[in-house]
Amino acid sequence: MTKGAQDWLDHPGREFKSASVAMAIQQLDRFVNGLELEDKIDLKLLDPREHAVWEIRTVLVPHHIRIFGWFPCPKHFVFVHAKPREALGAYGDPKWNRAISKVRSMQNELLPDLKPYAGFSFNDHV
Repeated sequence: MTKGAQDWLDHPGREFKSASVAMAIQQLDRFVNGLELEDKIDLKLLDPREHAVWEIRTVLVPHHIRIFGWFPCPKHFVFVHAKPREALGAYGDPKWNRAISKVRSMQNELLPDLKPYAGFSFNDHV
């Protein structure tokens, strides 16, 4: 987890509803504890796929949250930042590109010589 991600967990900000933050923490706990996450519902590889940026999603409560990060290796997710889903606009909006670019910048800053893990399937990652 990056420092920015830890800061978000400690102080998520007013734009995030407490029930949504609780759900995001539950999703992270599920991943950390090896519990099942569903492809494209709880965890999704974003386009362009070659950037290997993923989102962990909250979907059961209103005011969904997207947690952005990447897998440097199987079963190891680096949480970079989070955004309220409604703040991102429609998929393809420039806000999505900025969210993805933030992860890519952190990839290069933290692990410049390591390409993100690019397993063959969803199950290769979790």
